[in-house]
Amino acid sequence: FARALRLTTKEKGWWKTPILLMLACFVPFVGPLGVSGYILEWMRSIAWGNNTGLQGNKVGIAQSIASGWRAFVIDFVYLVAYGLVVFIAFLIPVLNGSLVPLLIVLGFPLVYFVGIAQLRATIYQKIGAGFAIKPIVQMMKHDFLGLGRIFCLSVVINYVVSIISSIFMAGSLFSFMVALMEEGFLPGRTMTVSTALRMLATASSMTVPSFILNTIIAGAVGVALNLIVNAALGLWMRQFNLPAWGQSKDPLPPFIYDPRDEAPSQQGAALPQSVQTETQTEPTESANTVASAEPQSMYGAPTTVTEAEDNVAAQSELAVSQTDVAENHGEEAGEKNADNDPFAPAQ
Repeated sequence: FARALRLTTKEKGWWKTPILLMLACFVPFVGPLGVSGYILEWMRSIAWGNNTGLQGNKVGIAQSIASGWRAFVIDFVYLVAYGLVVFIAFLIPVLNGSLVPLLIVLGFPLVYFVGIAQLRATIYQKIGAGFAIKPIVQMMKHDFLGLGRIFCLSVVINYVVSIISSIFMAGSLFSFMVALMEEGFLPGRTMTVSTALRMLATASSMTVPSFILNTIIAGAVGVALNLIVNAALGLWMRQFNLPAWGQSKDPLPPFIYDPRDEAPSQQGAALPQSVQTETQTEPTESANTVASAEPQSMYGAPTTVTEAEDNVAAQSELAVSQTDVAENHGEEAGEKNADNDPFAPAQ
């Protein structure tokens, strides 16, 4: 939570971005797609190891909409499939709907399954990567407790958002009731329909500015808090050694480090040194992967799987032993700010 919060708020004027994202959602159809894609592109940068803040996420509108469209299709397909399974389970006479509660409970991890699928599709810039079920299940099985912590964080944040929204909406409702009484409305008073409509219209026009302002503020707070959850999921993805990924349907490579304890994983440490070096410096060729057209990020790390091929020589020079990684992580475990993040790429 601390690292996700630091990434979200690290830049001066960061609060402007949630407001702009919230206002962009009012643009029909393309607005929500662009916002979703913009956030996914930011999560992709974080997953690659960049400590990029919100304002440092330089993504074009077209690319954001394209990423948002991929995420929408993936979400729609999995949602329809899940709905069909629940519907069929409800119709089977022998079961009498007994599986429906279980399927509803399983819907909670499905939310994060879809979130990981959307992020994978953004990493590969390819919609088919979101339907590679085996690698997604591998990631969830490896660190299901980490996803559980993110889920708990999202529950707390959404509870806070609901309280804040209720407070602001209650303020708007109070303003409306005061304006209505100023127009002469009294409970139990007999009046004509035309008089009642006139009072309602006048009171509504007087409180519209307050309602709009409160909606913007509450919505921006909700977006800002949920950005923390998105940043946490991007940080969670760092442990899976993105530069060594092959094609979208390939199994995951051995991961190099585990952010849960900030130490080399037992799986990575058990590998011979030559294998570890090869894993870090020889990404698998992927002919079907579409490289991003965006410029390199501020830390110089690649932001798609194929962009890693351009950095093979640089990674070879910067490759370090597992012992050095463990020592560096141990020294930097007590990090105080985002600039000395132990998982930032070598500069």
